[in-house]
Amino acid sequence: MLSPSKCQLPYRGLCLIMIIILSSCTLSPEQSGPVRTYILAPQLPPQTAASPTRLTLLVSTPQAAAGYGTPQIAYTRKPYELDYFSRNQWVDTPGRMLKPILVNALEASGLFQSVAPGDTRILAELRLDTEILRLVQDFSDQPSQSHLILRARLIDLARGEEIASRIFKAQEPAPEEGPYGGVIALNRALERILGELVAFCTQAYLKR
Repeated sequence: MLSPSKCQLPYRGLCLIMIIILSSCTLSPEQSGPVRTYILAPQLPPQTAASPTRLTLLVSTPQAAAGYGTPQIAYTRKPYELDYFSRNQWVDTPGRMLKPILVNALEASGLFQSVAPGDTRILAELRLDTEILRLVQDFSDQPSQSHLILRARLIDLARGEEIASRIFKAQEPAPEEGPYGGVIALNRALERILGELVAFCTQAYLKR
């Protein structure tokens, strides 16, 4: 006949397995339910140009580094590994979402006479090229952190040369764990970068 302690061993093992399963579900950044769609919609920086120029600026569609050119929302839990939420996504690719935001922010700055998308057929003196180097929610720390890194290059179209270039970095903590908290933090990070980008274009023009 088995002793009571031996009879309890299978139940203890089962309890341990259940605890591990529940813990892994709690720690997972993914959520169940219907697919949810998000947008980038940061607040635009205020007008900063005291004396507007007569220049026209074209804004090309932002490029994206490998892994970020998709509507899938990226997250990471450890270095060198990139994952995507299965039930949470952007309404469009980050580059296509960012393009009108850049146009509106630079137009609102009051620095340029006109700001237009890069595929517009108008005469222009300058062009802004950008590349998304990182756009990810990092769960390796608590609270999770949203990271945005953007490279910008200002091109003199008449001379066909680069006037200035800079890499912008912003990191914001998520107000809540999960993809929605990451989206909020990414919008806040983008707000910071937009203000720095407008200042960058202003300074580059003054040094031109």
